[in-house]
Amino acid sequence: MLKPILVDHTGRDGSTLLMRLLATSPNVAIPGAYPFEKKYFAYLWRWSRMLERRDKSEWWTYIDLTSLTYEGMKSLIGPPPWSSDLIHGTERSMSMHMFEEAWREFSRRATEQVRAEHGDPEADVRWYAEKHQDTRLIDLSELPPVRVLVLIRDPRDMFVSFHAFDAKRRSEGRAEFEAARPAPGESEDERIDRFIEREGTRMRWIAGLPSGEEFPVIRYEDLVMDLPAQARRLEEWLSVSLAPDVAIADSALRQQHVSAATPEESVGRWRTELDPVLAERFARELGEELEALGYQTAAPDPSPG
Repeated sequence: MLKPILVDHTGRDGSTLLMRLLATSPNVAIPGAYPFEKKYFAYLWRWSRMLERRDKSEWWTYIDLTSLTYEGMKSLIGPPPWSSDLIHGTERSMSMHMFEEAWREFSRRATEQVRAEHGDPEADVRWYAEKHQDTRLIDLSELPPVRVLVLIRDPRDMFVSFHAFDAKRRSEGRAEFEAARPAPGESEDERIDRFIEREGTRMRWIAGLPSGEEFPVIRYEDLVMDLPAQARRLEEWLSVSLAPDVAIADSALRQQHVSAATPEESVGRWRTELDPVLAERFARELGEELEALGYQTAAPDPSPG
């Protein structure tokens, strides 16, 4: 079976480029093409675990199983609305058994697809990579064996990129970028508060990860400025072959996804594009976290002139 890799990210932090890089390997299965948002591992894991959940909801009751004809009336399904030792046995989790069977079949299909895409019927497909958020909140011991790859970007550049990408999408007649907008019922100030709190918590988690390659951390800045070096690092970590030149060859994808003119201009763009007062707040509230991860905290002078 394929071994899952969770690519922990926040957004606008190089996850698309990293997925493109991993997709160049005949040893790695990727969930579809850009924007790489098909989450097969997360879906199958949650699907299997539903057998053992004990949630109660008025939206899902025993009445919904009165007849199979009700399926067309409600697209969602919930946990079994009863307790049964046939499902909740203690010797071996039925949920884990169902996941393993589903993952085995998924691995077979994904392997066939990768081999076809690379034109190599004998390709040794061993890994499956998927974007994931908030990995720090999960007890990894409860999951099947997974590897975690962590992306980090200066949150000030990330914040600027959110808005630049949103403006780009809207100027092209595409849907707005939700991450750049307040949540329903949330003000812009509350959104900024939430962003700073979330990134601060995540940065502290990253700074506290054990040294070594158990949880490799890849900086966005290194990824976009020297992709071959990061490719070599990943090749050693996974024992795979990667093609960084292929990963950056799709000019149409770059035009669609990138909001800065060049990689160099995407690094440190907050110095000229972020409101000086907000930049000072980032430095004040995230100063320790920025320094712990090697980012400079100096902010532009907010005073006029």
